Amino acid sequence: MSSAVGSWSASLRRSKGAVTALALLAGALLAELVARTAFDAPSARPRYVGEILRHDAEGAGGRRLVPESSMRMTLALGDGAEQTIEHRIGPHGWRGEPFAPQPAAGVLRIGCVGDSNVFGWGVDVEQCWPARLQAELSSAGRQVEVLNLGVPNLDAQEKLAIAQRVAFELGCEIVLFALHFDDLHSPDVVRPRLGGGARALAATRPGENAWLDRLRAVSRCADLVVERYRQGLIARAYLAHRERMLAPGSAELAHVERVLTELAASAREREVELLGLVLPMPVREGRAFASAKIDAALSRALAAAAIREASLAEELARCDGELWVHPLDLHLNAQAHAVVAKALARELLSRAR
Repeated sequence: MSSAVGSWSASLRRSKGAVTALALLAGALLAELVARTAFDAPSARPRYVGEILRHDAEGAGGRRLVPESSMRMTLALGDGAEQTIEHRIGPHGWRGEPFAPQPAAGVLRIGCVGDSNVFGWGVDVEQCWPARLQAELSSAGRQVEVLNLGVPNLDAQEKLAIAQRVAFELGCEIVLFALHFDDLHSPDVVRPRLGGGARALAATRPGENAWLDRLRAVSRCADLVVERYRQGLIARAYLAHRERMLAPGSAELAHVERVLTELAASAREREVELLGLVLPMPVREGRAFASAKIDAALSRALAAAAIREASLAEELARCDGELWVHPLDLHLNAQAHAVVAKALARELLSRAR
């Protein structure tokens, strides 16, 4: 009797195991079916052709745009189509329409100083927030000329040079000075290694693990899960070691504070109005952005230098949908540029009343 019961129990366990295995297999097949029918394959990496930057240690900052150069950026869209953006630099050495050495009589000239999120990396020239800001102010009846003086990859010291040697000399009465998380780097400080999941990011990089590459090649579901995981790590790995620079008295934070103090002093001397901007990394973490801690530190640095700040994070956070150009290119997209332009127009118009 006991042997019969034992045999029956073993058979029941085997049956349960088989049912569980079949259920897991059915679930995996269903997940794969849903992934293939309801979701597009992960976006291909953006492609870049051309060069628009050169190193110019003697000029206004360490990097400058090459006059009459262009760089083509191609983005893969979710439906299999592609979008191409041309980053063209005019004969005057900046993005946008050429401008005279000094503004025309009665025209208020505004200089926008910053890096790629001022330049408008990944968006067409008319979608950049400096161009949109000019349109907003002009539609309100103001005679203005808004200059896009953004250069990709600038640090805080290079932005200071652009403000002092270009914006001030071009007769800008107002300078909009944009900061973001990369401004914590100083040319005198060795950059630390990536943190916050950098090892996991490296381990899941295409070409790093043959077995994972094979799994992603045969399973759309696995491909989507791994790519989503990688996208979540990109921002955290990039920002983690920058957050370690936020300690009071850190060399990087002190460098930004010195830059802003010098900027404020030189603007007062030239009677130029300053407005500081802090542009977040457009990756959401709850109701805030992934760069919120760094953004707050930069805001405090602006306040310490007595530079008025235009608040943008809350305006951007209220937007629906993603605000990046591409999951693998985390610059502000056209929607974000439009929000920034509208917020700045309201700020400037309210001050002019």
